[in-house]
Amino acid sequence: MKRTLALVLTVLMLLCLVPAMAEGTEGKVNMFGWEIPDETIKFTAYMGNDNPDTVAKYAAQMHDYLVDNFNVDITLLVYDNDATERLGMMAASNEYPDVVLCSIANAAPWIEQGRAVDLTDLVNEENTPNIVKRYGKYLPRLYDDNGRLMCLANSWGMSQWADYAPQVRYDWYVEIGEPDVSTPEAYYEAVKQMIANHPENASGEKTYAFGGYKDSSYSVMRTWLSMWGIKKFWSYDEENNMTYWPFTDEAMEMVKFLNQVNRDGLLDPDIFSMTSQEFGDRVTNERYAAFVGNWWICGTYGHEKWNGIYGDAYTENMRYYHVNVAPEGITPTYNFKNTNGSRAIITDHATDVNGILKWFDFENTDKGTRLVGYGLPNEEGSVWNVYEDGSWEYTPEKVAQITTDTSTFDWEAVQMLGGQALYVMSAGVEPLEDGTYYWYDQSNVDKWKTIKDTLLRPTFYDSGAFDLIVLPTDSLLPATKTSCEDIAMTALANAIYASTEEEAIAIMEQCRDELTDAGIDELAAYYTEQYKAIAEKWGL
Repeated sequence: MKRTLALVLTVLMLLCLVPAMAEGTEGKVNMFGWEIPDETIKFTAYMGNDNPDTVAKYAAQMHDYLVDNFNVDITLLVYDNDATERLGMMAASNEYPDVVLCSIANAAPWIEQGRAVDLTDLVNEENTPNIVKRYGKYLPRLYDDNGRLMCLANSWGMSQWADYAPQVRYDWYVEIGEPDVSTPEAYYEAVKQMIANHPENASGEKTYAFGGYKDSSYSVMRTWLSMWGIKKFWSYDEENNMTYWPFTDEAMEMVKFLNQVNRDGLLDPDIFSMTSQEFGDRVTNERYAAFVGNWWICGTYGHEKWNGIYGDAYTENMRYYHVNVAPEGITPTYNFKNTNGSRAIITDHATDVNGILKWFDFENTDKGTRLVGYGLPNEEGSVWNVYEDGSWEYTPEKVAQITTDTSTFDWEAVQMLGGQALYVMSAGVEPLEDGTYYWYDQSNVDKWKTIKDTLLRPTFYDSGAFDLIVLPTDSLLPATKTSCEDIAMTALANAIYASTEEEAIAIMEQCRDELTDAGIDELAAYYTEQYKAIAEKWGL
């Protein structure tokens, strides 16, 4: 009887202790510097177009970790249909989450319809000191013409790495003595020498000077145009009057250049039709001497694949090397930096606006940015560790891999821990206090990336004012833009494939007439007017 009574008393004591222990966490500051709230901060966030099952898998551990260690419950929502379509469906049904991440264009109607919470009086040095500090000079750019702050930004700021560049297959380039490639002509002569040494791959397939792929932003052709100083398909004069690229002499030089490459039989004929995956597979199969476009694709499908394929026979020179190519008298514009980011809207459905802002403010601390960027620390596969005293470090073996042998790096493990910026909502790409970022691989760079970023720094420019322009949906301008893009890109492909330079020029001249008929003058006038107004507001 005594034993039974003692057991009952022990159980009762333990039951009493459980809520006491839970209550004891209230107000506690965890090792990330986060003060754990009394009430759970709970919200849903639409993150855009993606595979729901994949995101649910990668978000699971981070979700539970935040609940257990932060008392924050965030449900990430993605759908496999187009973001514009999904946002339209949400608005029409009036069923949407507490937070919406979307493009600037998609954010505009939500704000106009009164679906966004006005943050003007909530974002300040007292209430959100880290947002104010971290956004810095970019925060004023988010206020509208009425002085209201209706949203924050996602991935805002001026990163210091080069996203786009001309490239060469480096071991082939070393074979020919690393000649000058600083102009388009010199670049092409070097590439032709490389092709002469490697006319076929090991399977007997033809190799090409250049290849590429088709995507919704025409990124490959945009990068080629930027070699001649065109900024995201537009040219600017000293007074910021804008001209669409087919009407410029510089673009015509680019067309003639690629037409010559094609007539030489050295341009992959599928450059306008391949997917990025198909192009990547040809990179892996060693079919290109060079590439002009985004920095990562030839690494992902090149040396990271070749390392595993060749094993001990692999050498570090077997990779694509980034170079800076510029026509005489022209500053290339390879690397635009959208300092606006996309938009982070707290919607009028949110019941805990202050709680969401508290989380957003934490995101903009150094440790908060790393958590949502790198993923969970202190786990198997983690790229960083955080200790109870608040100190932290990168996982040494992960640093060794990412800076020397990226083919062995386990990105799946990082993603399973919520890494690769899965949870980033309002944090930016401006460097943290130590010069690093929320991208782990950009925070730990190898010598090749250092060379790339140093060499291409002069090609950076701030495209924020242009990217802020939204075409009015109650006008014909959005349709005009789509029509003009289709006309221009069709003409570009036809001109590049033309049998003579004269034919290529004639195609582009006809393109100008078609663009004029399609309303390009009205579109250019609107862009020019809006760009000048934003530039004046920003003091550019």
